[in-house]
Amino acid sequence: MSNSRSFHDVHQMVDKSMQVVRRILDQTKNPVVAGADVDHRYEDKYALVEFLTNTGIAATLNVLEQLDGFDEEVLKQICVVVQEQKRSMTLRLAVEEDCEFAEETLRTVESPTSHQVTKATTTVGSADSSTVYSHKVVQQVKEYHWKMM
Repeated sequence: MSNSRSFHDVHQMVDKSMQVVRRILDQTKNPVVAGADVDHRYEDKYALVEFLTNTGIAATLNVLEQLDGFDEEVLKQICVVVQEQKRSMTLRLAVEEDCEFAEETLRTVESPTSHQVTKATTTVGSADSSTVYSHKVVQQVKEYHWKMM
């Protein structure tokens, strides 16, 4: 599993996160990672699970609120069906995307490099004179713009 993180990597990420949390929180707080080596009451495990479950539900509802057509009324209807008919529900989402050509534009792009040529001329009077020619490369780039629907 080359894409998965090792236990050591995850542990390091949690340690770094805890350092940030400790800086943010007041000095009177002492956050710790829940685990077997931390003193806790039996009820604390259930409180932690309840908190994380509620957080997950709130996050899911926030996502659903962003969907077109899924509003508070639809959520109430789902709750009524689940509670009254004592059955579970599955939410199936379907998405359809389309695009339409909007326009074609022509843009001038200047090269980041330039080329300089120095032409030395003969001495005129008491001072040497020279002429510097600077050249930049520019390119015309076609851009195609699409409207997503």
